[in-house]
Amino acid sequence: GYREADAASPNGYHFDHPILGRTSTQITGGVSLGGSAREAIVVDGESQVLQDAYYDLAIEIATKVVSSINGLSSKQVLEMCKDKVRAIMPYSDSKVEAISAPYHGDKLVGLSRYVEQKAGVCRHQGLLSAYFTERLIDDSLIRGQVRVERNDVDGAHAWAIWEERADDPNAIVIDPA
Repeated sequence: GYREADAASPNGYHFDHPILGRTSTQITGGVSLGGSAREAIVVDGESQVLQDAYYDLAIEIATKVVSSINGLSSKQVLEMCKDKVRAIMPYSDSKVEAISAPYHGDKLVGLSRYVEQKAGVCRHQGLLSAYFTERLIDDSLIRGQVRVERNDVDGAHAWAIWEERADDPNAIVIDPA
């Protein structure tokens, strides 16, 4: 499993996937590990499931832009992203536990599996938000950078953060949970 960090992956690697953290510069292909040995979620952006979900979001954004006089702000686009995540991946502890059970012990499972099963908790929803945001940036629908965050203070929680530029004081938290 684990391989040491390098310039491309400052958090190291888990089965050749860069481990995601606050300093990660690429979400797609990365893996999110929990504070304890549970599932290791790979952002499998090449999966048709994630690509189709992103295309649906991009079409919704494009439709809204066309019908809008002044276009959309980055904040409005990110709100649509958050709403899309909530719609396609409703929060469900019980469903997530059933999906994740075979992968406990940091075994790899694709984020697409949770999208297919229409269930997630904050860590899945935050990753999907980060994936969508990364694609929106790559497709020049918004500018900036995205990263994933998590804490373990008073219970664990995860989310995505978008910044127009590094150390942006107006960063936007994308937290569908």
